Amino acid sequence: MFKKPLFELLVNFLLGIAWAIALLGAVFAFETFYNFGFLTAIIASIVGSITGLIFVVILELVNLNINRYKESKKQTKLLEDISNEIKKLSNN
Repeated sequence: MFKKPLFELLVNFLLGIAWAIALLGAVFAFETFYNFGFLTAIIASIVGSITGLIFVVILELVNLNINRYKESKKQTKLLEDISNEIKKLSNN
């Protein structure tokens, strides 16, 4: 089984919560403002989902930076291996 670090699990969990907040905010705002008209309810649902969507964007950026860091570590290891092989070949 593939194990993820605790921080990645936390970020993914919070990402799910952020999506739930965005959805619930949109639904709650729509139902609250539906009495004032359909267009008003649509605008209110967009405004109601903004908080959750902001958190989604922030957490996706965190996730992206985690993946970038992992890839950078892999590339650094490969470059060090290549450098060591070149040094071995040049010494012979």
